[in-house]
Amino acid sequence: MPVRTLTAAAVALLIATALCAIPTRAADDDAPPAAPKRPAPKVARLDRAKMEEVNGAGQDKDGIRRRPWVPDDHNGELLIENLYIHSIVDHKGIYVTSTSTEKPKVDGLMPTYKTVIIRNCEIGPITLETRGLHIDSIKADGSKEPGVKNTLLIEDVLIHDTNGGVMTVLCKDGAWDRIILRRVETLNVQHPVTIGGNKQFPQGEVLIDECPGLQVALQGEPGTIGTVTVRDSPGANVTNARDGKGDAPWAKIVVEPSPANGAKRPRD
Repeated sequence: MPVRTLTAAAVALLIATALCAIPTRAADDDAPPAAPKRPAPKVARLDRAKMEEVNGAGQDKDGIRRRPWVPDDHNGELLIENLYIHSIVDHKGIYVTSTSTEKPKVDGLMPTYKTVIIRNCEIGPITLETRGLHIDSIKADGSKEPGVKNTLLIEDVLIHDTNGGVMTVLCKDGAWDRIILRRVETLNVQHPVTIGGNKQFPQGEVLIDECPGLQVALQGEPGTIGTVTVRDSPGANVTNARDGKGDAPWAKIVVEPSPANGAKRPRD
């Protein structure tokens, strides 16, 4: 039987036909998934136009992780602002450690932030899928250096869409001299903002300012958290049960009346 040979043009045509039969991938197949639908804030004064997106899809790390790193960070200010953090799985949204216990001391003290500010941020969704992990939308650890008293300000922050294993805000490990929550809003979350103190790391004063409806849980025992002031926050609920000792209240909570005639109150 005679052998038939193909011309170069015929071979090229066969190769082109075969390549056309191979499924192709869209140009954006490797791009991270689109951001989920974002709820409209009612309390937090967000400027979304300024926000940088932190898309956690497929990432094996916290959204934002900060701690004192160089000597100049000691007694300095940490500012985290203008971020949209979403699609985090099995990791924290924002994780701040105020004191770096493993870094060289500065002037005889462990390097510690003097002020931590988290402002104009939207966080969510965050999901816990692996049992046994501890996950928070925001975890802010206070000072572990007795020689440094520091302040935490969380202002104009919206946290939304977390499942049952994700804490909302946790301030418990390390001592804060002052904690200010201003226009902090939560939507579709499973846990309250939690502030915990103990004898080693007691918390100072807490101010809940312009946070209507915010749920806050205090954890500790007498002497481990200072006065909690609730200001211009109708419907905010602060609970203060003692750890493992029932529901006996122990923290001092002061609710300030709103100024008369709609007057503006000066902010700290």
